[in-house]
Amino acid sequence: MAWPATDKAIAELLLKMPGYLGIIAIFAVCGFLLFGLFISMLLKDKRFTPAGSSHLNPATEATEEILKASDHTNDGKRHLLLAATGSVATIKIPNIVQALARYSNLSIRIILTESATNFLAGQAEEQPSLATIRKMPNVDGIYRDADEWRRPWTRGASILHIELRRWADLMIPSQELGIRRV
Repeated sequence: MAWPATDKAIAELLLKMPGYLGIIAIFAVCGFLLFGLFISMLLKDKRFTPAGSSHLNPATEATEEILKASDHTNDGKRHLLLAATGSVATIKIPNIVQALARYSNLSIRIILTESATNFLAGQAEEQPSLATIRKMPNVDGIYRDADEWRRPWTRGASILHIELRRWADLMIPSQELGIRRV
């Protein structure tokens, strides 16, 4: 399933990533998550998923705890954030993760809109469930819209999109045109 060209291109990108890409990644992560939150509010989505339950299926339950970027500052790993919306390119996420599995110094987190989860529900071998993707090497977290505000905000509490922007060295959005070129 791994694609050598994709594997090589992403590996080179991670090694040669200029500093300005980190800044771009910060803005992209914030924009992506805020846009997803805005759309969820407009559609009156079930944004507040109680702990231990899910309105999708058991494979997509919310992550146990909110990420704290400061816990990963000196872990010796590159931090890659893969983002997917409802594009059919979402089905390439498992291929990308598998291609990068051989890099032990890589930590991958994935953010998905509710629409994106429809492409990763175990329909076929190339579309494994989120639970299966979560078990892949280097995948340290999968986040959905509902994970952004699981609890009401209090001063000093972590906010997921802020922690993800602090954590990520690079963000790759999964969109049809971009993935086709990789």
